[in-house]
Order: sequence, then C-alpha cells, then structure tokens
Amino acid sequence: MDLKGVELGSFVSDVEVHPICRGGWAKITPGDEKNFESYVRHAVADELKLAIKDSNSAPRVTLTGHVERLNFSSTVDWLSAGFWDIRLRIESSNGHMLTVEQKNSFETGYHDVPACEKVAAQFPIVVRALISSLVASPDFLPLLK
Repeated sequence: MDLKGVELGSFVSDVEVHPICRGGWAKITPGDEKNFESYVRHAVADELKLAIKDSNSAPRVTLTGHVERLNFSSTVDWLSAGFWDIRLRIESSNGHMLTVEQKNSFETGYHDVPACEKVAAQFPIVVRALISSLVASPDFLPLLK
C-alpha cells in the first residue's frame, strides 16, 4: 500500500453526540481529544502512519472523514449491557468514497459509575475495529490512487 502523497484532511461530525451517560452520572469523553471526530481522525492517522501536519509538497490525494453516526448506550438488557455504534464515511479527493460501520456490544452492569466507565473504555476498542474494517475493505485502496 503506497501511502506516500496521501494527506489526512479534516474529519467532521454530521451528527450531534450526546456524551451524557445514565442521566448525568458521567460524561463520556474521547480521551485527550477535543471531540470524538478528532479522536477518530488521529486513530486513522496512527493506523495509516500518516502525518496530520501539512507537508511541504502537494499531496497526491487528501482523505477527509464524516462521522455519520456515533451512538452509545449503557442501558441495554435491563442495564446489564451497552454498545457503541459508529458509521464513518471517508472521501478521497480523487472522487472515491467508502463508508464503514461498526457496532460493538459489551457488558456494563447495574451500577451507574462503573457502567459509564466501561462505556468510556470501549470507545477506543470500537474505533480500532472500525478502522480495521476500513483498511480491510476492497474499496479502500481506490481511495489512495
């Protein structure tokens, strides 16, 4: 996979994310990032080993991202399970586009604070799975040409 000349552009959220868990017991945050789409952008850059900074030369293609869905719950199955559900659309400046989706379910528990901590801990896991689906897709390489 030739990544020379590939630049990572902006990632935006097409949806409003409600980061409150269990009626206000906790706010789910994306680690050190300002927002969830920035977290996803950095994760894509890490996976592809792409520099997020602008380079001195003009890129061959620029990839941009749209987070089209980003939901979570900690109250499935009588408060004992939760999920993250993400849909990401990647667009290339060459006109190609790819949409991937990932939904991960997990156990949370009945107590509010530990359940919300489990939701927060699962976000990096679902993002890694989403990005794995992205790069494994047969439609990924055309984005880079």
